[in-house]
Amino acid sequence: PVRVLPEPNAYTEYAAAAGQLRTFDFAQSPDVVRAALAEAAPHLDAIRHAFAYDCAVPPIYSFDAGYAELAGFRIAAQLFSGEAQFAAADGRWGDASQSVLDGIELAGDVGRDGPLIQYLVSSAIQAIALQPLEPVIGRLNAAEAEAALTRLTRIDAEWGEMSRALEAERQMTLGSLHEFWQSGEPTYALLGVGEWRSLDPAAWYEVAKVELYPRRIALRNYNAYYDAQIGESKKPYARRTIIPEPTDPISSVLVGPLDRIWFIGERMTAVRGLLRIMLALQVHYQRHGSYPDSLGPVGELVDGELPLDPFANKPFRYVKTEDGYRLWSIGPDGVDDDGLRPLQLSASPDSLGDLVAGQIYPPRQ
Repeated sequence: PVRVLPEPNAYTEYAAAAGQLRTFDFAQSPDVVRAALAEAAPHLDAIRHAFAYDCAVPPIYSFDAGYAELAGFRIAAQLFSGEAQFAAADGRWGDASQSVLDGIELAGDVGRDGPLIQYLVSSAIQAIALQPLEPVIGRLNAAEAEAALTRLTRIDAEWGEMSRALEAERQMTLGSLHEFWQSGEPTYALLGVGEWRSLDPAAWYEVAKVELYPRRIALRNYNAYYDAQIGESKKPYARRTIIPEPTDPISSVLVGPLDRIWFIGERMTAVRGLLRIMLALQVHYQRHGSYPDSLGPVGELVDGELPLDPFANKPFRYVKTEDGYRLWSIGPDGVDDDGLRPLQLSASPDSLGDLVAGQIYPPRQ
């Protein structure tokens, strides 16, 4: 189906602004980093201006797509994060939280309805941009925390689902295959093995398998695999099963294991949920002078419904403590460790422990 893109399209504006950004090293002196931020300020403002527009990732139907703009989006996330850190250092806590959310809004927009590479870059941008927020939340006043919570709740509600990323990936691959075959290229070129005359006998065997295998059957296998993956992605994380990859010589080249991508998406969903509840708890604390005994009283602050822990499909765990509170997700292992075995954002699908609010990122040196 032909996608109708909005006009103006925020994605186009983001790509144009991000393309003007230069990478820099945060390890340099604060004066150098401040100068880099000052140089980037007009382009970051252009991204902020484009938040008012609808955003749609332009479809690409080519295996040669370079996605050059994605590197610029990562640089933009680093710069928004840098803005937040300097704002926090200056005691401008509300400004710091909004710079973080600028990065998160960019991440949500550039990953929505795009193929898997966009989905993964969106998660990376989110991870980069979010880092300064954890230590800032406890410094926000009620109005600042409520403003950040309202914005993060809206961003979270608009976040793209993995099922849509999988469908976009399928459409991109099928469109690219159509273009590839229409160009007259031999199917074995998908293997990247070079010109056939220079191949050794073992490579010849692989080439023959690809060239002789019926394309129609390969496409049927590929579509069946993605139908199953899309169905699994709509289930709660703990109930998903690994779908075997197709083994025919054509579609097996076009797919890869998705369990790691599932985990990355749910991990960042959990982080956004934890941060929303942290902001709601901060609003409650600023209004009442203490944290609640349970999460019930803060439900109304997050649109009346607390976000669920995606690894459990149940509410996040919460305990009020003498010095504050402990809030956690049970993590990918599905075992509740009472928030006493914290995982950091670098965790893998096989990691043991919980994602604990306030301990998601390693402490800054």
